[in-house]
Amino acid sequence: MVSIAICDDDIHVSEDIYQQIKKFAKKASVSVEIEIFGDGRDIVADIVYGNRYDVIFMDIAMRHMDGLVAAQQIRKVDKEALLIYVTSYSQYAIEAYAVQPFQFLVKPYSAETLEQYFLDTLKKILEKDIYFRYFVNKKGYKLPMQDILYFESRGREVHIASKSGTYRFNTKLKNIERTLLDSKIEFWRIHQSYLVNRKHMYNISYNEVEMSDGAVLPISEGRRKMIRGKYFDYLGEGIIE
Repeated sequence: MVSIAICDDDIHVSEDIYQQIKKFAKKASVSVEIEIFGDGRDIVADIVYGNRYDVIFMDIAMRHMDGLVAAQQIRKVDKEALLIYVTSYSQYAIEAYAVQPFQFLVKPYSAETLEQYFLDTLKKILEKDIYFRYFVNKKGYKLPMQDILYFESRGREVHIASKSGTYRFNTKLKNIERTLLDSKIEFWRIHQSYLVNRKHMYNISYNEVEMSDGAVLPISEGRRKMIRGKYFDYLGEGIIE
């Protein structure tokens, strides 16, 4: 899921970008969630509150808080979001570079240019691949992938065990497993209730895995041979029967 924010006081521009991105995402087989804001104050308040976006399309000239000031405020709490300025004012380019914009989309823009910028952001996001993103009550959160030890299914919830603490949200473990298939960090399904980060597996026995935080997790009977084989292959030792 790619989380996108559009901030422009011209509703026609916002709606056009929204519809175009939806079309491009469907074409690229990518799930997107898009929020629209009409002023810099609104998006800053939303991000300061805790919501996070992978990509922000930001107008510069807005009535109450312009895009330059809004981006400065956003960068104080989020340095990772890819910022694309959507503007008719190219003279702001030098000042805007202080907040590390990813691209400038100059009005009037073409659908072809917008699509290329969208695809460029997807490529950049996939190259980084450093965060796991999830939502609780429509509020977005993200955790560094390398800090996640394992996911645990508990009823309708999944608990995330990480170096910084435990977090939970409503989903199914199989949905997370599917999301992480293309991740550069490997997660292994050792049990119906557990999906573990390979790099945080400290030790393994016949039917259990010890994690780097000391947690001991069960390996289901049907997965024992496969998990042991993958683990010893990972260590380069080969499996000993």
